[in-house]
Amino acid sequence: MSTLDDLLNPKAVAVIGASDSPNRIGGRPISYMKMAGYTGRILPINPKRETIQDLPAYRTVAEAREAYGADIDCAIIAIPAAAVPQAVRDCAAAGVHACIIFSSGFAEADAAGSVLQDELVAISKDTGIRIVGPNCLGVFDANSGFMAAFTTTLERGAPKPGTVSVVSQSGAYGSHIYFVARLRGLNVGKMITTGNECDLDVAECIELFAQDRETK
Repeated sequence: MSTLDDLLNPKAVAVIGASDSPNRIGGRPISYMKMAGYTGRILPINPKRETIQDLPAYRTVAEAREAYGADIDCAIIAIPAAAVPQAVRDCAAAGVHACIIFSSGFAEADAAGSVLQDELVAISKDTGIRIVGPNCLGVFDANSGFMAAFTTTLERGAPKPGTVSVVSQSGAYGSHIYFVARLRGLNVGKMITTGNECDLDVAECIELFAQDRETK
């Protein structure tokens, strides 16, 4: 990945496993983005609903891509672990550039989860799609209003644009750093949590932030 745009400033984001409830993992990022004024296109993917939080819903990411009329920069995945590899394959086939996987139940869980995670590694290498996670809390960019995260910390205070950026393997630790910084008057404008690091890791994200003009 040469820039942070696909991850933190996408023109369009698909939410696979989107929920109409803003309190569920698949619903929080949609709710947060709407509150933060994200101006990109949000494409909820849920075959059981026609609308999600007042947005048109789509049965598949391919259908969403057709409706949008261009490649989708990023996808958020919040579905059971067993279904995630096929979802990532579908994203790659539809031209999605990067996936942020909230789902748990991979290498952090057991041997079967490790097999699923190895499958994600292989898909990324074969297709070129970049992956954050799995088992990550997500990312946010206060400058663009992109809130691809499900941390409840964002409910206690929406991020404000700033020149401090946070990278953390642990979502809980990263969220704690963000909130403590906010309480002390430091605006954390961007955060990436990497989770199990099947593809992007902390080191690569730090390198990306080092090259980011908005991060000081």
